[in-house]
Amino acid sequence: MEQSDPITSVDALTPKSLTDRLSRNGFLEAGEVLSIEETDPFDSSAAFFKRPTITYSEDNVGSASDDMMLKPYREGWFGGGVVEWTFYGELAPATPEASVCTVYDCGIDRENRDCHFLLEDLCHYCENSRQLSRSQPAQLNSSSPSS
Repeated sequence: MEQSDPITSVDALTPKSLTDRLSRNGFLEAGEVLSIEETDPFDSSAAFFKRPTITYSEDNVGSASDDMMLKPYREGWFGGGVVEWTFYGELAPATPEASVCTVYDCGIDRENRDCHFLLEDLCHYCENSRQLSRSQPAQLNSSSPSS
């Protein structure tokens, strides 16, 4: 996969730019991205997670998903993105029997220390894909039967 310029915000991800990125990386052979809708974003200490839902033209051909995760790294966490790229770019291809999510696009700018990944959204594999609020784990623990 060819590294691209980093996407630093979901607003920078336009239908045209996403069409170009997916086509360049072999995930969209024909057609184009018509719209991008952000749904259910969440944050971690190292990155912001945006969950765009993609609408493609009817003539689209390729393996790009309708649901993706845009993961721009936070300032100060650039090194984690480089390590993640090493995993997806070198280790994962060397172990083809390992199950890893699809990486649709990656951008690393060493000079400005910006990094992003556009990944397959795996939340549909989770029983409850919505992130818990800060108070919900305590509520769940208090309602579980004690052993």
